[in-house]
Amino acid sequence: MVNFIQLSFALAVSAAPAAHQPTTLNIFRVVDSAKSPLENHLTGLHHTLNKLAKGKPAKTVSPQLTNLAGNMLYSAQVTMGNGQSLTADLDTGSSDIWFKSSQCQSSDNSCQFGKKIDTSDSSFSPLNQQFDIGYLDGSKATCDIYTGPVTLGGLTVNVPFGAATTLTKFNSGSDTDGLFGMGFNGESEIANQLGGKSANFFDLLNFPKTQNLFSFYLSNSADGDFGEVTLGGADKKKYTGAISYFPLVSTTEWAFSIKGMTYSVGSGTPKKASISATQAIPDTGTSLLMLEKSVADSVNKDLGATYDQTNDVYMIDCGVAKTGKPLTFTLNKKSFKIPASIYVVDAGTDDKTGKKICMSGIVSGADDSTPVLLGDVFIRAAYTIFDKGNKRVGFAQVVHPH
Repeated sequence: MVNFIQLSFALAVSAAPAAHQPTTLNIFRVVDSAKSPLENHLTGLHHTLNKLAKGKPAKTVSPQLTNLAGNMLYSAQVTMGNGQSLTADLDTGSSDIWFKSSQCQSSDNSCQFGKKIDTSDSSFSPLNQQFDIGYLDGSKATCDIYTGPVTLGGLTVNVPFGAATTLTKFNSGSDTDGLFGMGFNGESEIANQLGGKSANFFDLLNFPKTQNLFSFYLSNSADGDFGEVTLGGADKKKYTGAISYFPLVSTTEWAFSIKGMTYSVGSGTPKKASISATQAIPDTGTSLLMLEKSVADSVNKDLGATYDQTNDVYMIDCGVAKTGKPLTFTLNKKSFKIPASIYVVDAGTDDKTGKKICMSGIVSGADDSTPVLLGDVFIRAAYTIFDKGNKRVGFAQVVHPH
């Protein structure tokens, strides 16, 4: 299944950084049609935990080629080299650009799906370097590194990128072709292999500090409107009230410090969320809102959700999406309201009854060594600004059309 969302850009590239009229293109929301929505979400959670787990290899990119759950990944049309049109998943949790190569080989059909990048393109230059990607679930890839023109939303810059020559356990039923990292150069495996040379598309655009940012608006499926990413600014029509900014505490990821968290359901009294996690990260590559187990238990109990031990998620009546009370999270004394239509997530149909089933978008997984993950369930409720120039992230209450 493919849904259209809209990607808006506020700048175009020039020799001297300067603002231009916005340009707009359609991008796609892609899911793995071979899996149920619940299976997709479980796959996404598994890979997210792999990415954040203790002992993971330093400087890896996230395995987003397999994280193809509904409302999880947002795929843009990217032009590589001399007119090769490919789709890439936008992921703020990683920093490299890579695609499956036309020479890609695998023993398990990992290279089967989607288009492949043709590395014989005359505009590409091989850098005679490779990087390996490995994850705790056994999925892995080897990529050759090239440099060449990469175009996104009318913006073109020469960027080092990867072309996967071998893949293992990257099976997917989607048509996505690769990954477009929107993180920091410091976590780029390509940059690491090139001795620290910049491999970051956004850094190489050389925007002025005041416009070195991008912003996400994710539509709610109940609204029937489009989503939007704005490069170089924020779309004031998509949020209301003031933007609350949080300074970054890392030079390699979009992490900010948590100094306190409370939550409330409807007009209820706010409850303190006793968490040991010290940081939170907004991540477009994570579909759900990930909290510590005790907090997730408490929140879901108040929402009327019940714990499913088999799948380690919380099931909730689908009708709550229309009748449920909003959930308000307060982070560092700044409050953000999540409507029931957002925190109630489609989980497919019951195998026995054939009836629609739903799960809560609030799940467990964070702890003292793992940050709170503000995934798409949060970002659909809070317009999110990733501000590299000022080393901060910002949130404002989203305005949905319905």
